[in-house]
Amino acid sequence: MIVRIASLLRRMRSDERGAIEGIEMMLVLAFTVLPVVAAMAQVPRWIDARSTAELAAQEAVREIVLAPDFATGTVRANAIATQIAVNHGWEASSISLSPPTGSFARGAEIEITATMDFPTIVVPIFGYVGGGSTVSATHAERIDDFRELGP
Repeated sequence: MIVRIASLLRRMRSDERGAIEGIEMMLVLAFTVLPVVAAMAQVPRWIDARSTAELAAQEAVREIVLAPDFATGTVRANAIATQIAVNHGWEASSISLSPPTGSFARGAEIEITATMDFPTIVVPIFGYVGGGSTVSATHAERIDDFRELGP
């Protein structure tokens, strides 16, 4: 049986060598090259998520530093981070802010972390594939030493 299959394959190779090599080439492309190209195409999406998180963290902490009080600053920070995500084409729910650390006093430093959730791979025919990933960015800013703080 094995000898018969081997002779059949030899005959196919000699008769249709170009067809077999074409099929082999298509399989190589389908299983090695295309997944690598699809993965490389996702790099700009990761970079976009990273830059959006960095900008949201910078602007959120800036809103807290410039606010008249800590509670108002936190509300403004969440609003500006959501607006930045939406302006960059992300869902409003894809960004979240950590609670700000630091005290609301002259010379104090306030730090905040923005986290973006995004799907890992986007396949043109199938849509989103994979569980998703997160990227975070942290930014800190100091409250001015001579700033007039509320009562």
